[in-house]
Amino acid sequence: MEELRQAIRSLIRRMELAPAPAGSVEALTLDRLHGLYAAAERAQQAGEIGLLFGELRQFWLDSIGWCSQLSKDIERLVILHDELSADG
Repeated sequence: MEELRQAIRSLIRRMELAPAPAGSVEALTLDRLHGLYAAAERAQQAGEIGLLFGELRQFWLDSIGWCSQLSKDIERLVILHDELSADG
């Protein structure tokens, strides 16, 4: 679980280095990541934040450009969460 928290925190920090305009996909993603990180801090297991990751996955598929770096970063988080959830 700590690996997932670190991955989320790392992406937040990278995104905050290049502030995005309000309302942009990047800004909306960052808002979601902040909420996800706060929930991950309270969670003991990845499954506890499954609903939030489901929402992030849907947002990723609907809103983030498929070949963008942001898409790859979110995909990495989703895969990591899925792996941790499958492990228990």
